[in-house]
Amino acid sequence: MSGLLSVPFVGLPFLGFVRCDTLNASKKIAKIMDNNMKNLTFHPWVGKVYHNGGIFHGRKILILGESHYGADDDEETVEYTQNVVDWYGIQNGDGAGKAFFLKIAVSMLMKNASWDVSDKERIDFWNSVAFYNYIQGFVGDKPRMRPTSPQWEEAKQLFINVLDELKPDFCIAFGFSLCGALPDLNRSVQDINDYETFIYKRNDGGSTYVGCVKHPAGGLNYKDTQHRIRALFDCQALTDQMLEPAL
Repeated sequence: MSGLLSVPFVGLPFLGFVRCDTLNASKKIAKIMDNNMKNLTFHPWVGKVYHNGGIFHGRKILILGESHYGADDDEETVEYTQNVVDWYGIQNGDGAGKAFFLKIAVSMLMKNASWDVSDKERIDFWNSVAFYNYIQGFVGDKPRMRPTSPQWEEAKQLFINVLDELKPDFCIAFGFSLCGALPDLNRSVQDINDYETFIYKRNDGGSTYVGCVKHPAGGLNYKDTQHRIRALFDCQALTDQMLEPAL
């Protein structure tokens, strides 16, 4: 079968085949990750045009999820997250995670429903963003299982490392429990545009603005979520203005 490997996706039921070009891209990404990434179990998905912002016109955006679920025979490999996003986000594959990724795309593309998102729009979106799961290990084999205290603690510095590596301008965290666990390190908190916003100072001198929304499986409302996302995108210019010295 040209262009395909006859092996199922790692960590998923037999849903399809991994594209060779996706695996090659994952290997290239893994090679360029520096020491910031060496302790990660799951390397983040980095879209093909993430670094120039893609459809977001220069804005680098990180989508933050909480955790992966894995069956007993699943392996924790560095490509796991990348393969999951490729399957559900790019290939629109079937499976338990399909609704999660579709709802994120609908929210970020300012659409009203999943059927409003074309295949091209969905693919362009996922190629324009990075995606990272905060918890670096499987939390169980079914939804609603929660991370352990050591997993939450370990994730803090790793998240800071990912921000330093990917240098996102904005991060949308899907899940209020997740937001409550984000680290205080290098962070200021401001109420901007009527929303609490986390601002992380990175090691390159830049800042990442983090906004929190509901989890796609936790009663996410598109209108409310999109209002929050718009407010986050607007807050950078507002914050810069607030920090300017008075003349």
